[in-house]
Amino acid sequence: MWYLYERTQQVLKELRTTGKISIIDDITMGWDYLGAVDDGEIKENDIILMVSLDGAQLYKSKSSDCWM
Repeated sequence: MWYLYERTQQVLKELRTTGKISIIDDITMGWDYLGAVDDGEIKENDIILMVSLDGAQLYKSKSSDCWM
């Protein structure tokens, strides 16, 4: 349960020390997320639910039944 908080603190420390993030490989490196943490919108004990909707796959020969 503490992974998100601990990893976020590591990323913020790196960002404040070097001014950049060396490798972006986790949600904790996202600017929107880090901004919300830095602004105090997301706190240490908050539970975060994230949804990714970018996995749609459209085929040329298949008529899609959803709109994007």
